[in-house]
Amino acid sequence: MMKLSEIQPSQLYICSEKLSVVMKAFNVDNPNGNEVILVDGHIRAFAAFLCSFSEIPVYWECEELDWYAYKICVEWRKKEGIHTIAHLKIGL
Repeated sequence: MMKLSEIQPSQLYICSEKLSVVMKAFNVDNPNGNEVILVDGHIRAFAAFLCSFSEIPVYWECEELDWYAYKICVEWRKKEGIHTIAHLKIGL
């Protein structure tokens, strides 16, 4: 991962038609407000944590999910004290 401000473009401009198509693929509406929820890849994220990674690549979910169900799960985890990937426990 890199900051966009540190990447040198090799083009002078971008195509507005292509940009329009790409923008439709971006799901910038977060149904959970400002909170980003991990919906897949918990084991990979935990492994990255164990290897001292401070960042991981993330991808916005494009499929329709049952966000109400995720909200219930997240509230349950918060009550159990799980707020970050570091709080997960290894089970069988």
